[in-house]
Amino acid sequence: MLYFDPWSYGVVPLYRSQVPDTYEAFFRDAEFIKHRIKDLRKNWDEVLNQVDEWEFQFNTFLSGLQPPQYDEWVITNEREDPLVRQEPEHIEGFREVLDLMQKSLYALEIQCSFATQMKLLEETKNLPGLRDLHKHNYETSYHRTTALGCLYRILNGERHPHVFGIMIRCMIESEEHDAASEKAVMKMKQFARGTAEKWVQTVHEWLEQQISNLREAMSKTRPLVGEHLWRYAQTLKY
Repeated sequence: MLYFDPWSYGVVPLYRSQVPDTYEAFFRDAEFIKHRIKDLRKNWDEVLNQVDEWEFQFNTFLSGLQPPQYDEWVITNEREDPLVRQEPEHIEGFREVLDLMQKSLYALEIQCSFATQMKLLEETKNLPGLRDLHKHNYETSYHRTTALGCLYRILNGERHPHVFGIMIRCMIESEEHDAASEKAVMKMKQFARGTAEKWVQTVHEWLEQQISNLREAMSKTRPLVGEHLWRYAQTLKY
């Protein structure tokens, strides 16, 4: 590893055994900066936790001054809702959705495995787009897992509109992150050469499976829940 010294207009090694005494100050400064950054990160986490606590207390105080809010769906959509009656065709429909979401998550798991291995390979670790792919994999993994948790609860009799809303919203969020992942992989394809092309192609094939199974699950879910509940899910903020 080399360090460019602007004063000597040359390049010097960064291994301690090869560095003259005049560069000891550089290492001391670097060590100090590293510990300072660590302290700042710790303090920042404490500040964020304090802000979260204040926000919670403030919102709790406000909620005590307002009348209770009821879900519009509960009040206005009781007669239109086919889910409350738990008819067999709806239960079977959600089993199909569950199967598709499980297949989608499985494809994502394999895709994540390959994508993470690519971070260790010389020919792929610096590919433009790989960092973005990982970022969206984190997000879409969370949303798929949450959607599946809601589906398990629905199939066990849960009927609260929040559960349906979260499931739908997580599917929508997953689809958005999948689209961003697709863009990241296409960017990787532009720069991949040699064996790197095969790695990117493998990731792309698994990504296509996770996307197609998710989209089919969403297409089956929408008629099951109805447009009113679907629109309700789109407005959820959490």
